Amino acid sequence: MAKEKEEKYVLPKGKDLSSLSASINKLMGGTVSALASDTEEFDTNHIRKYPTGILSLDKYLGTGCLLGGRVFNIFGWEGSGKTLTALTVAANIQRLKFEPSSTNLTGEGRVAFLDAENTYSPSMAAAVGVDPNKLMLFRSTPERLLTGEDYFNLLGILIQNGIEMIIVDSVPALIPSSRLTAVIGQGQKATQAQMMAEGLQQVNAFLNAFRTPIVWFVNQMRYKPMVMHGPTEDHTGGAALKFFASYSLQTQNYDRDDIVRSVPNSAGNGYEMRKIGVRVKATLHKNKTATIPQNSIEYDVLFETVTDEKGVQYYAGVDIYKDVFQTALMCGVIKQTSSWYGWGDIKENGEDNFIKQLRAAPVEVVNKIRDEVLNGPS
Repeated sequence: MAKEKEEKYVLPKGKDLSSLSASINKLMGGTVSALASDTEEFDTNHIRKYPTGILSLDKYLGTGCLLGGRVFNIFGWEGSGKTLTALTVAANIQRLKFEPSSTNLTGEGRVAFLDAENTYSPSMAAAVGVDPNKLMLFRSTPERLLTGEDYFNLLGILIQNGIEMIIVDSVPALIPSSRLTAVIGQGQKATQAQMMAEGLQQVNAFLNAFRTPIVWFVNQMRYKPMVMHGPTEDHTGGAALKFFASYSLQTQNYDRDDIVRSVPNSAGNGYEMRKIGVRVKATLHKNKTATIPQNSIEYDVLFETVTDEKGVQYYAGVDIYKDVFQTALMCGVIKQTSSWYGWGDIKENGEDNFIKQLRAAPVEVVNKIRDEVLNGPS
């Protein structure tokens, strides 16, 4: 019996690569092998591409977008804009149009939010621009308590059904089923790390086969106990996520970079100086799809949609217009002469005035600036 099993995987020798590939596919019962030069099966040009909508991040990624079939790990301390960055990307993916397929008949961008941390806010998501009609929300209910294993099973189903972006918020909240029944303080160690390793192996296998979704893990930072040398902090979930993630982005914010504006007070009878967001420094520690640049990027993350005393309206999520201005200025698309800034017919004295013009400009103007940053002047 063992001999018959061994002979099953023995092929005639001396075949050319095309014939050998066809024989292997027949043997395996499906297309698992092809010549890289003459097939669409493994051609990266046919992999889904997802612009994030955050110009500095798209430029930073090296490919101008996220590639489908990848794991994205964003991590940082609390209040550093991780979830709002994810929702901003989700809102942009929902606005994209794709070729209709068997798993996506409408060709619209769809998003799933696995809310293990109970952090999803409908009002905040709407303020960022997320369309609830294109969003699937998963969370525990009194009828069904979802464990970490359940969330990984859901990931497998969503990947096979071609959902474009799947957000898992967050990794520390993925509780292994064994911990639900264990007495606190007496459970086995490293159960979550083991669950993450096994779950990500399964997720990676599905992503490798279907190559459509972006699985976006929101992660947190923890201090390492009793560390004498080397880094004193790390993100949660063990080492598996570091390995399987194609993109690993750390976000940091500093109190000195808080965004404070004169906005309407709670009584509605005047204005007050209030913190409406933070300045985020994002560092890409890992990128499997392009070369990692040496420096970091910075962008503003706003906590609310508000109009300040000067009449400038700010929208929750990543400040797209300020990000476009700063990135285009850095790349030389927007020209600066002393305190004057110019691009095309838009010329303004002062950074704030130019950004205000961008906010009021048609979307085609912002898209044109974006194309010039990523692809050069036409």
